[in-house]
Amino acid sequence: MAGFFNWASWVAVGDIANVGQLTGVNAIQLIAMVIKAANNARMHKKNCRQFAQHLKLISGLLEQLNLTDLKRRPECREPLELLEQALRKAVILVESCRDKSYLYLVAMGWVYVTKFRDYQDEIDRYLKLIPLISLVETSRDRLRAIERDRRLYTLEEDEMKVQETLLKSERSRSDSMRVSHQLSRRYPGYSIDQALREENSKLRKELDYMRACMELEQCDVIEHLIDFTETAAVDPAILEAAGASPKSTDAAAADRRGERRHKVVKETKLRNMSHPNNSFVTSHYNNEIEDWDRNLFACCFQPCLCIKVFCSPCDTFTLIATSVSDGEISQARACNDLAFHALYGGCYCYTCCIRRKVRKRFNIEGDACGDYCAHVYCCCCSIMQEWHELQVQEKRAREMDPPLEQAMDEY
Repeated sequence: MAGFFNWASWVAVGDIANVGQLTGVNAIQLIAMVIKAANNARMHKKNCRQFAQHLKLISGLLEQLNLTDLKRRPECREPLELLEQALRKAVILVESCRDKSYLYLVAMGWVYVTKFRDYQDEIDRYLKLIPLISLVETSRDRLRAIERDRRLYTLEEDEMKVQETLLKSERSRSDSMRVSHQLSRRYPGYSIDQALREENSKLRKELDYMRACMELEQCDVIEHLIDFTETAAVDPAILEAAGASPKSTDAAAADRRGERRHKVVKETKLRNMSHPNNSFVTSHYNNEIEDWDRNLFACCFQPCLCIKVFCSPCDTFTLIATSVSDGEISQARACNDLAFHALYGGCYCYTCCIRRKVRKRFNIEGDACGDYCAHVYCCCCSIMQEWHELQVQEKRAREMDPPLEQAMDEY
């Protein structure tokens, strides 16, 4: 790892401006940079940690295969270059979760969630293209472990609430207090006025960059956030929540803010940019009650999966537990927990708790009694229904077409 620290001595991670500056850094060094940046992330902390944990598995595989030797082989050179290119974008993505404006990262939260998911898939895809990996027995085992390591990236509930507040044209007192609280956490030791000025400065830099990239729709969102910071600076509810006294403002300043508001795009347009064509995200955002994609007894629509679940329900159940817990519960732990609860006949209590987690994640209607009965009387059908729901929601999330995609790839 000495090469990584020598390289970092003249280009600090926080000073990286674009992917081009990372040229010449190999895959293992890039993964080390992602891990370091993930430890310092101030937003999307959970997503960054999950992403870094997945890349640790890849780093272990590359170290085992001797990366230097792989680069000497002509058949491995091109796949490795593609892998390193994807890892460079990953470094920029994770690093931006520390340096960018808090309000910006919250407003565009689902775009970042999609990026984490897409970058993981892209890195895994290029890894499989390296010829030697599939030939070495120990490497095949590690590769299977990487394929099974499916991470479910999402936004925290607090972040979703703040995002909803930011995209409103009018905010209630409770909305103002929520934003004030989050800004105080984001900027410890700052007064609310200083925190808003800091956010305003970062947003203006981001606006200049997006204008240079001709991302006009993105500029509308940033202008909306800049207007929010300036309006919030004289919002009595926010100042009161932060323990500060409201400031007076003259009519000219109020007129300037009013003129700027007329230039901001409509609230629905801002919402669509932050939640592009994603029914899963929209259901969370609007708190709409959803239903399962498939009926409990529609278990024969995937015959192969039906046979697999019938013959080995525990295997599929442990995958569900791992996915819905964002990797906090490993397959081995889920299997051990299930065996422990089975000792006193309470395995259905455990499985119905996992079903409840699936329902809560996707805002599906139901209750604890229904979850328990479903697993007691139709255990295999319930597992199939839950696994199918996870697959469907992931597919819907992948259909997002974020407006930031091209800018993030270049940034």
